[in-house]
Amino acid sequence: MSEDIQTFSFEDGVEHKIDDLSDEGKLTLNKLTSVNNAIRDVKGNAEFELEKLSILSAHYSSQLQSIVNQTEEKKDNEPKSNKK
Repeated sequence: MSEDIQTFSFEDGVEHKIDDLSDEGKLTLNKLTSVNNAIRDVKGNAEFELEKLSILSAHYSSQLQSIVNQTEEKKDNEPKSNKK
């Protein structure tokens, strides 16, 4: 029965055994992991929110363009005596 040795590494790529950490080190690693997961979640949620807002912006822009076009068509169809 082999037991998996859990490790972590920094940007330098050197692997460190979690079991070699002090209790404070393990707690700090857990906090770091939690923060990094939260960052990933926030980025994912922010990208999704931006996508939704972009879709809404395009929709409202299109809707406003239609309103402007309809207003211009009504002005063009008014009898000349009513135009100011």
